[in-house]
Amino acid sequence: MSRDYLKIIVVILVSFLVHSNSFRNEFVIDDPLHISENQLIKDWKNVPLIFTRDYFYLSGERAYFPVVTLSYFLDYSLWGLNVFGYHLTNTLFHSLNSVLIYLIFGLLLQESKVAFLSSILFAIHPIHTESLNFISGRTDLLAMFFFLLSFYLYIKTFYYSTLQQVQGLSLPKTISPFHHFTYFFSCISFILALFSKEMAVTLPLVLVLSDFCFRRFNPEVMDIVHKYLVYVLLAFLFILGRFTVFEPVGIVEGCDLSSPVEYIGKSFSFTFYTMVRAISYYLKLLILPTKLTAGYVFPHSLIFSEPAVVTAFVFLLVLLLSALFLYRREKVFSFSIFYFFLTLLPVANIVPFGRIFQERYLYIPSLGFCIFLALLMAKTLNYAKAQKRSLRFGVYFCIFSVLG
Repeated sequence: MSRDYLKIIVVILVSFLVHSNSFRNEFVIDDPLHISENQLIKDWKNVPLIFTRDYFYLSGERAYFPVVTLSYFLDYSLWGLNVFGYHLTNTLFHSLNSVLIYLIFGLLLQESKVAFLSSILFAIHPIHTESLNFISGRTDLLAMFFFLLSFYLYIKTFYYSTLQQVQGLSLPKTISPFHHFTYFFSCISFILALFSKEMAVTLPLVLVLSDFCFRRFNPEVMDIVHKYLVYVLLAFLFILGRFTVFEPVGIVEGCDLSSPVEYIGKSFSFTFYTMVRAISYYLKLLILPTKLTAGYVFPHSLIFSEPAVVTAFVFLLVLLLSALFLYRREKVFSFSIFYFFLTLLPVANIVPFGRIFQERYLYIPSLGFCIFLALLMAKTLNYAKAQKRSLRFGVYFCIFSVLG
């Protein structure tokens, strides 16, 4: 068995082992509304209703997530209301996401240590508890799965290997039938990601970031503008449809979905100050995941001079400037930092949507932190290898103890 297959098996086993305690949990929070009490998912004849304006009333969803609702249809047909099966599906998708991380960064970095550590860290990080235990949090799991699958197929389409680069092998000037296939399904995966959760809309930005940081795409295969055009067009059409055709309507749990959502205190400035603190707190939870909860009441900030706002603003500014500074020397560090901020944009309340802070919003952005920490670990371990084995063991023990 090749080492890659062995590492993939380890990633899957670790993911299931860490999250197997969720299999005994019941339906919680909005799960009854979307699953156990939802008559829509209990008959396949209702599938066409997903594509009508009645979707919001029938599904109990506050946004248009047809891919997620279809997954409930499938789960119900397999498991009925046996909650074990729903948790099994969630854990399976989380495991697949961890495997895709290993495959993607194995290709991008052309070495497996950082890719493997990134996938393991993502598999075990406690910040993902809400998305996994809260079955309705599957929106994050499915969006991430199709987001990563689209990213992986994009790499398979447009990137060439380091071996080709080093050996000076001739590169194809046009897309082969295989590359047409991978490009097409990359776009299909992106569409499925968008209809799982809106946070996937940042994929085109991540593709551009990847090209800038890793620079192994073959410019001869396709004009750069054309390469991004389909992804940008799909994102634009989705955003347009999200606020027109797929605009939520009706009343769910006493909430009028068609009511406009405003900035905090009807002020963009107040919202900006609050979100600066929120993003800083997101990073704090990634570094030290303690006192995790599904119910946050995040205090609003109404002045910039508030010490917590100033401290958070300086911290985030230094982090972004560090990413720019590291771009020439350590592009992977730079990628990880920018990835975090880019993928967090949809929930940064640039367009207000009524929520300030939720742990589950970190499911996709947390990959940036996992890559950053994995690279830091790899460099530390390489240093420790040159020193003493006991130091290397100590590094592993400390990091996994904190995350565990």
